[in-house]
Amino acid sequence: MIRRISSEGDNLSVDKQTVQWLLESENPSVRYYALKDLMDEPENSSKLERERKKIPNGPHVTALFSRQQPDGGLGVHPYTKWTGAHWRLVSLVEQGIPPGHPKAKKMTDQVLDWLASEKHRTGIVTIEGRARVHASMEGNALASCSRLGLADDPRVGTLAEGLVKWQWPDGGWNCDQRPEADHSSFHESLLPLWGLKEYARATGKEGGYRISIDRALIEHASSFSSTNYSGRVATARSSRRNG
Repeated sequence: MIRRISSEGDNLSVDKQTVQWLLESENPSVRYYALKDLMDEPENSSKLERERKKIPNGPHVTALFSRQQPDGGLGVHPYTKWTGAHWRLVSLVEQGIPPGHPKAKKMTDQVLDWLASEKHRTGIVTIEGRARVHASMEGNALASCSRLGLADDPRVGTLAEGLVKWQWPDGGWNCDQRPEADHSSFHESLLPLWGLKEYARATGKEGGYRISIDRALIEHASSFSSTNYSGRVATARSSRRNG
């Protein structure tokens, strides 16, 4: 079966020729997601598992691990665009790297140590009662680590706690330090939402983060409904409907 995708009332069907083209891709990540998301292949399917096992040796994943240093980093600050561990980790997760992959787990140490550092945490300022934080950093890291099976790491829990603490009254997040800025940012809110959802799912604490997740969804519902960002919005919205 090929899943029917709907957007704003318009039904878009993925034709068999397109799916076949995706299934013939040299990238196992593409083949894996085509089976999983377009053909509704069950999670316990042997066909799906075969493709997933090939992902670590796929061309894009191999490139993302290139130049990785013994400490797990890439020889630059984790947030260096676009070559730092922060960005590569997100891409690895989006490529479908399996949970527990040793090289990916090693990369998380660089990211978590940076985000949990006193230097980073003390750099977050509160102006007019609102935390001015680049919450997308914590959001990306929280989602990635949760997907990789690291939700029990205390540093990961600290990321989730921080996002809840820094959430603005309107349900989102914003790094704008102008005192007159009193509305959260869509781009700074989408990734924390993704992170909290993945963390809640990984820890079984759906109820504990429901208020924060719903607040963010309600505030930015119109923006989320017209945005497709690597499945993150769909994941969060689905959780609200089904959770």
